[in-house]
Amino acid sequence: MSSHAENNVTPEYNAKTGTYQIQYNPTDDITLSSLVVLATAEVIGADLETVCQSPLTGFITSDALNALFATPPDTDNAAAHVTFQYLSCDITIQGNGRITITPLKSI
Repeated sequence: MSSHAENNVTPEYNAKTGTYQIQYNPTDDITLSSLVVLATAEVIGADLETVCQSPLTGFITSDALNALFATPPDTDNAAAHVTFQYLSCDITIQGNGRITITPLKSI
């Protein structure tokens, strides 16, 4: 995988489920849409130049996504979620801020 350590974006791999997970907090210095892009790039091993060729806005509206999860994560609202496909991955964002990235093919 490529390294995005300078952005502190390193999703954790769950071998049981074959998914990658990272936690979003709206008080951090990164927008949700940026975190999704960087985390997905890390998962598929792509550099940012490659990822920029498929902007998130081609799959979901970044402003709407950021607004939807603009308040601090709510552990009682974990069932609320949004799921979409981006860069050959299913992306699920839960109300508690948990982002799950599921590659759709072997990486």
